[in-house]
Amino acid sequence: MKGRDEFTYKQADIIKDLLKSSREVDKAEQKVISFELNQLHQFFISDFTDSRRGFTTDNFDELVSSGKITIKD
Repeated sequence: MKGRDEFTYKQADIIKDLLKSSREVDKAEQKVISFELNQLHQFFISDFTDSRRGFTTDNFDELVSSGKITIKD
């Protein structure tokens, strides 16, 4: 695992906002968002899936529900 699997509620909200935004922008902006997720929030999608179909807020929520990602204050 390159990143973390435990986040605060605030961090989780930011990650979900970035994931949502990445679905609405072009490839260049997606790279900027990916950099922010990786470097600033230490969240790496590749830690949780190798799918190339895209990663959504629903996928994030499923990881939280399954216990693979922990949200704490």
